[in-house]
Amino acid sequence: MTDVESRAPRERADTKCSDVRQLICDWNRQYNGGADTDEPRIRDDIEFWRVGHNASHEFYAGVRADGRVFTYSVGEEYADEPSEEFDSPVYDQEEIIEWSGVISSPIREIEDFRGYFGHF
Repeated sequence: MTDVESRAPRERADTKCSDVRQLICDWNRQYNGGADTDEPRIRDDIEFWRVGHNASHEFYAGVRADGRVFTYSVGEEYADEPSEEFDSPVYDQEEIIEWSGVISSPIREIEDFRGYFGHF
């Protein structure tokens, strides 16, 4: 195998990563109203950018160096009992009715960008 042949799969992965990375960065820039692209958030060696939100959550899309694509969200969730994650009381007049906390969803790999990523 020549040196060029041994580099070819890595170069294809780098190209795919840079293409997907550019797509996500453009998506982030559009989300920001045309302003500069945010610095990526790094989780598990994956670069993520915020690409949408709704009333309670922010949505992130990311790409790993090998070109694989991932997503996660961050938002307020509720529980009936307090815990380390749910540490903010929610009141109805003077009575605590539930507990809230900001939770980050697990990172999950996706095949493409179909699906809900909030709105902007």
